[in-house]
Amino acid sequence: MAKFSERVEGALAARGVSARVVLTGNRVRMLSARRVSGEVHIRVAEHLAQLGDDACEAIVGWVTGDRGAAGRVRRLLAAVGTPPGAPSTPRAVPIEPRGAHHDLAVLTAAERARYFPTLDPIPVTWGANYRRKRGQRSVRLGSYDFRRGLVRIHRWLDHPKVPAWFIGFIVFHELLHAELGARTDAAGRRGVHTPEFRRREAQHHRYAEALAWEAKHLPRLLAGRL
Repeated sequence: MAKFSERVEGALAARGVSARVVLTGNRVRMLSARRVSGEVHIRVAEHLAQLGDDACEAIVGWVTGDRGAAGRVRRLLAAVGTPPGAPSTPRAVPIEPRGAHHDLAVLTAAERARYFPTLDPIPVTWGANYRRKRGQRSVRLGSYDFRRGLVRIHRWLDHPKVPAWFIGFIVFHELLHAELGARTDAAGRRGVHTPEFRRREAQHHRYAEALAWEAKHLPRLLAGRL
């Protein structure tokens, strides 16, 4: 196991990253990283390290922010399975793509065909129908659950006056999170709306139109008066 730590540290050093790798018996958090005094401290569960070179390459790419590395790490975690004694997997979420007015399966297929032809299948579902709150000023129209590998779209968007193409853009935004994953900056902070994410998002063919529609109609959506 010590050789695995050395391989990861050496591979990162070759890319100009000073790192210290510690193997753990953690059965819940299989991989984590943080920057301490200019050095990246990485904790890797032995259950993941047993994959050897595949895990080493994926971890190095994940730490340095390589495109698609987060997806490779997720696939390795799925391949290695749950360590003995680990808690059960998260409760299954019902997948409900068909709404009263819009079908997320159709919208997702269109976005995947145009922008994510090689992305692994990811469930996309309508979320809970939360009550509106008096004076509410913001709402999360979509989310990507990194733990479950699942996209949720806010059910308020399942409305006849919300254009299908706008919902498609929200689906695109969340699938982009799935493809790019989270990145660690020079200070050790992990974020999802990175410069690369913003660059890719702006390439959507209805990007400017989607921002304009949201700015114009979001207040009415929040108030339930579309």
